[in-house]
Amino acid sequence: MNLWVREPTSVSWPLFLFLPMVMIICTGRVIAFEEWSLPGGDPFHPCSLEKWIDVASANGRSSSIVRQQRCVMERLWRGYDKVAFPSIPAVRSSEGEAYGYSPRGRRLAGVNNTAVAEDVAALLAFKAALGTDAQNRLVNWTVAGNNVGEHCLTWVGVGCNSELRVVTLNLTNQRLSGGISPMIGNLTELSYLDLSWNGFSGAIPQQMVNCQKLLVVDLRKNTLGGGIPEEIAELSLLEQLVLTDNNLVGDIPLALTKLKQLRVLDLQNNTFTGRIPSEFELLQNLTWLNLAGNQLNESIPSELGNMRNLEVLDLRDNSLTGYIPIDLKNCISLTHLYLSGNRLTGPVHAEFAALAQLRVMYLGDNLLSGKIPPQMGNLGNLEDLRLNKNLLSGSIPGELRNCTNMTNLYLGDNNLTGRLPSVLGDLAQLQVLSFGNNHLSGKIPEGLGNCSSLIQLNLTFNDFSGSIPTSLGNLPNLTFLFLNNNHLTGSITPGRYKSVTVSALSYNNLSGSIPDNVGEWTNIQLLDLSANNLTGEIPPSLANLTQLITLDLASNKLEGKLESILPIFKGSKFFGVFSLQRNQISGSLDLVNFNDFPYLRFFSASYNRITGTLPSSLGNTLLYLETLDLSHNYLSGSLPPNINSTNLPYLRIFSLAVNNISGPIPPWMGYLKTLHILQLSENHFSSSIPEEISHMDGLKVLVPGIPFLTPFKPTKLLDLNLRGQDASYDYNALDYVSHLDFSYNSLSGTIPVALTQLVALKYLYLSDNNLEGEIPTGLGALQILEVMELSHNNLTGVIPSDLATIPSLNYFNVSYNNLEGKIPSGGQFDTFTNPLFFLPGNDGLCGAVVGRKCNSTSNLQGSEDADIRDWIHDNIALGGFFVGFGVAMLSMGMTIALWPPAKRLVFRKKPDDFPFLIGSDGLLVARTELLRR
Repeated sequence: MNLWVREPTSVSWPLFLFLPMVMIICTGRVIAFEEWSLPGGDPFHPCSLEKWIDVASANGRSSSIVRQQRCVMERLWRGYDKVAFPSIPAVRSSEGEAYGYSPRGRRLAGVNNTAVAEDVAALLAFKAALGTDAQNRLVNWTVAGNNVGEHCLTWVGVGCNSELRVVTLNLTNQRLSGGISPMIGNLTELSYLDLSWNGFSGAIPQQMVNCQKLLVVDLRKNTLGGGIPEEIAELSLLEQLVLTDNNLVGDIPLALTKLKQLRVLDLQNNTFTGRIPSEFELLQNLTWLNLAGNQLNESIPSELGNMRNLEVLDLRDNSLTGYIPIDLKNCISLTHLYLSGNRLTGPVHAEFAALAQLRVMYLGDNLLSGKIPPQMGNLGNLEDLRLNKNLLSGSIPGELRNCTNMTNLYLGDNNLTGRLPSVLGDLAQLQVLSFGNNHLSGKIPEGLGNCSSLIQLNLTFNDFSGSIPTSLGNLPNLTFLFLNNNHLTGSITPGRYKSVTVSALSYNNLSGSIPDNVGEWTNIQLLDLSANNLTGEIPPSLANLTQLITLDLASNKLEGKLESILPIFKGSKFFGVFSLQRNQISGSLDLVNFNDFPYLRFFSASYNRITGTLPSSLGNTLLYLETLDLSHNYLSGSLPPNINSTNLPYLRIFSLAVNNISGPIPPWMGYLKTLHILQLSENHFSSSIPEEISHMDGLKVLVPGIPFLTPFKPTKLLDLNLRGQDASYDYNALDYVSHLDFSYNSLSGTIPVALTQLVALKYLYLSDNNLEGEIPTGLGALQILEVMELSHNNLTGVIPSDLATIPSLNYFNVSYNNLEGKIPSGGQFDTFTNPLFFLPGNDGLCGAVVGRKCNSTSNLQGSEDADIRDWIHDNIALGGFFVGFGVAMLSMGMTIALWPPAKRLVFRKKPDDFPFLIGSDGLLVARTELLRR
């Protein structure tokens, strides 16, 4: 494209383009260009400098600026030369018109220079509204020089037409922030605006209505707030409005229905509320309507069924209720229907079979009921059907075999019954078959082996029986195999499973040994065979599984020695999760070399027959270790005194419970910064609880561990003692459990005051030791504590009253100690009604729960106003008793002195001669009754 331009001797920008910066610097305010334009609107004329020079002089900063600009103007008015410049690729509207030329120009014939100046001023104002860092990303948006139209060629994201007017502004993914300047409305020729994937905030400027030629507005992936300006509805040519992933609120404006040319309306992932306007039926050109991820409620308007050109309807993840309108069957152009993640009820309409173009249907995660209509098999173009997470019942229709283009079929998490149709094996394009969490029964059909494209097979949590089909082992693309939690029997089926990376066969009734051919599953990364009846030893062929990350063999009857098992997997470079718990594994921990497993994060061998001692090299090798569970074995000896706990920076769960370990609890345990579950119960630990536990930051603030890549996280962990009962915890839940268990040992000394600093502790077990001294005051700071078990020790003193301030405390046991004083009242202590949590033992305790009235001494231990009032009340009563008793004694003395029979009774010599004695309650009783008491 050849343009006649005037070529100056040197390169410099005209003063009118430099003017906005001059105005801000010199006057401290922005002045509109209209104030400076001359009659005729030619800012290039030398006379136009006079007004600028006067203003600059008035501000005392004129001399250098004026001299420079006068020289510029002299050079500017030299002759024209012919210069050719290439244009940028054209952007085309729906009518096919090309626009977006960016020539390097000076003064052009036919160019409206005032309008060009206004465009440049609007762009500079847009830049000025950005944050400081964001402005630096538009560093080339400057007006230094005299190149008219330079903004069209070198300014990032700016595109112009042949008249140097800005028609496109594309600043997508430039990491910009700040507000969108209202001056953007001065770009009156703008037809394409894309500010997506940035950090713009604030409101969408109403002045955008002045951009009457806008065809596309894309503001997705920002943090814009407020509502959609009603003025946008005046952009009569607008074809695409994309506001996805912002913070927009309020109702969807009905005014949007004025946009008759609109083809795309995408408001996904905002916070719009209210109803879906039924008036959207007026937008007959609309092909894409996306309102997903908002807070829209009420029902789906049936009027949407009148939108014959609609191809994509996405209403996912709202709060929509009611039935799915049957009128949607009239949207004959519909190819994608997304209604999942709402609260829709009623049936899946058989009439939807009329949607011949439908390729994707997401109705999952609702409350749909009834049966899956067989007519769904008429949707010959259907590729992705998701009806999962509903209340559907009945059997799976075999007619789905007619959906020959089907690639994804999700029917899980329903109440489906019956057998799995073998004809589904005819779906040669099927990649995902997910029917988990239903009540399907019978055998898994061998015909599934014909689904040659199958990548994922999920039949978990059903009632399938019989053996695993051998045909599954020959599927060339099978990557994920989930058959866990069924009633499958027989042995693990031979097969190469050459593409399988994840195989979960746990919680079945599989028997026999682990076959050698499992070593041929060379791509396997997760293998879960737990909770079966597998026997024998772990085959050495598993050494071929060099990609293995997670191996779960828990809850079987496997045998072998630990020192022979672990070396099998030393070739698995990223071996990170290994569970052997609840088997019949023996061997000695002393013979195990953990140096071969630098990435081991989870190791559980609890409930086995392992002997030996904990190796002192533990902290030097397992730098990524998070969980070590060796509980319920036969470990002995003492713990190493010198493990470098700083080399265990991620250890969160450590259990050695129910072994034969003796000696002191080493201080290094207190420096395990991330530890929040420590179980040392039922051993023979002696000495005192180390004060170093005050450094256990994991019991001060609960910090979730480094997440495992799904599905490589362990599915179960260890048994925790809660209220005297074992509870198995899922690994995911353990981020929010804090547990310290030193019970059933021979610990002595006092309860360390350092415990009061572990404010994130939830379960504390110190029972059945030889602890003495008082319960530390300050434990009331453990505000999320739920269980405190201190029974069977030698504790003395009172129960601190601040324990009553712990709102979550629901289990408290101090029986079999030597405590005294009044049991605290208020808070959770008012719910403790079982005296067995305080008695036997503790003969000095009093209070309603133990049926003992507190005397004055015991009442003095409380510091609460209620305790003081009780003390005063009881002592007034006691004072009255002594006054009355004194009067009685005076009367008795006078009687003895004046009545001879009474005198003889009192002065008998032997105590046995006394027929009456004073009991412990201060009352005069017969001697025989007192002895009976």
